[in-house]
Amino acid sequence: MEDKNEIELKIRLHENLSSFCKEKFYIEAANLSHDEIIKKYGDKPVAIAEIPESDPVFKGIWKDAKSNLVYTGLGSFIDHWVNHHPELEPSDFMKIQDVLSNPDSRYFDKTKNAVIFDKFSDGLHDVVIMKKAADKLIYERSSYMPRKLPKRWQEIELKNGIVKQSFVDGHPTISQSEKSEAGIVRNISTLNDNENITQNTEKSTSAEQSSESKLLYGKTTVNVDGLERECEHGVLDGFRNAVKMVDRLKEENIQLKKENIELHKRLEHKSHSKNHNEKEIER
Repeated sequence: MEDKNEIELKIRLHENLSSFCKEKFYIEAANLSHDEIIKKYGDKPVAIAEIPESDPVFKGIWKDAKSNLVYTGLGSFIDHWVNHHPELEPSDFMKIQDVLSNPDSRYFDKTKNAVIFDKFSDGLHDVVIMKKAADKLIYERSSYMPRKLPKRWQEIELKNGIVKQSFVDGHPTISQSEKSEAGIVRNISTLNDNENITQNTEKSTSAEQSSESKLLYGKTTVNVDGLERECEHGVLDGFRNAVKMVDRLKEENIQLKKENIELHKRLEHKSHSKNHNEKEIER
């Protein structure tokens, strides 16, 4: 059972995160660059969530972290929302704690030295990407991912609730004793020689497919009206995000039209009442 201090901490973290997820920030920063956003809102680290102390990643990979609290700055948070994932709603960000507390899988991105917490539902991966900077756990970003995840994400394997990989300089390795446990642990930083040979053969015979796959699912940039737009997880995910953004704008436009019609009716009613009162006075 949670004590009073734990409950108060959860409330404070929820309030902090909620204060970041305001539509007014999205509207204000819609046309601002990263540097402009940081200058406008600052980037002081604020705790917005926590990783359970029992989580195997916290106990293993991040065991030297000062605490299990997750930090981000308002500027970085808004920049991520506006310039990288504008399709996300405030309610999507409010799921961060649930994903961190109840992930279905955890992955390691060795190219960015980041850990990804993943919760799969409704055919999509709801992911939260985390890093450790100095002694703090830092929230990087949230995203919805299609069923196929980036190949560079290697699943963090567990045995009896313990991370099997050890990490040196941010990269996963494996101990000699673990190597002897055949079939239990797979080294996610290097593949064995046979796998390397197979991969090299596949690469040489399917270069075009690999290039297309990278474009579709890997990080790339697209020129849109003279501006370079970054697709973090490929053009398919970028297209999906663009469609969601258009749908969102359509819904907002419909709502604005309804509000304008209602306002017009109120003004007409007010004008009619005023004219009626003036006629009564004249009589």
